[in-house]
Amino acid sequence: LLSLNTAMRMPRAPIEAETNAEERPLHLAAQGGHVEAVRCLLEHGAHPGKSNYLGQTALHVAVTGGDTPAALATVRLLCSREWRLDMNAVSRAGRTALHDAAAAGHNKVVKALMDAPNVARHGGARSANLIARDRDGRTPEQLAVASGFDDVASLIRTRIVQLEAKAALREQEEKEALRTSIEQLRVCGGGPRSGGGGPRSGSGGGVRMGVGRKEGEGGEDIEGGGDAAG
Repeated sequence: LLSLNTAMRMPRAPIEAETNAEERPLHLAAQGGHVEAVRCLLEHGAHPGKSNYLGQTALHVAVTGGDTPAALATVRLLCSREWRLDMNAVSRAGRTALHDAAAAGHNKVVKALMDAPNVARHGGARSANLIARDRDGRTPEQLAVASGFDDVASLIRTRIVQLEAKAALREQEEKEALRTSIEQLRVCGGGPRSGGGGPRSGSGGGVRMGVGRKEGEGGEDIEGGGDAAG
């Protein structure tokens, strides 16, 4: 009881207190796979985007735990929508957490990162970019190959192919929808009126020209879009 009373009277440490390595409590909890401590810190205002002296966020250090249940649970917690984590935050080496997980051959962690709710697009502000390059110009897939983890590289390649296929399908659907809209415009106001001469200025011909320009705008940058598989 004496020790408990003493502990209760001690001032609370700041939730963003730093070690000499600029690591915060969230970094230490994430690195150790202490998922409940991570949850508690996040719920009390710890910022998941803060970095240590190497530029690593809590997610970067969490993936170093490998494919253990504790590390996987921590990664999934940090990546949940509730915390609005930037999946593309880079360390001083220019690496995302996906780069680090792929280079280390953590198959399950790589899959968890790609399956996370935040991973909604092929690239983007808060989604894990599967083709991002580090300071040496290498993608996560290339790092996995260089490290001899062909299974991890194959996992990433398969997901990229799936995303590209979905993006291509969506682009085709958008073009078909645009063609349908153009045909409807032509039917509703296209041809010359009876008794009139040629098309009047600003009538159907002008409308079709404007739509024609819009048709040329179709398509989507695959590196900035594409829904994640599943």
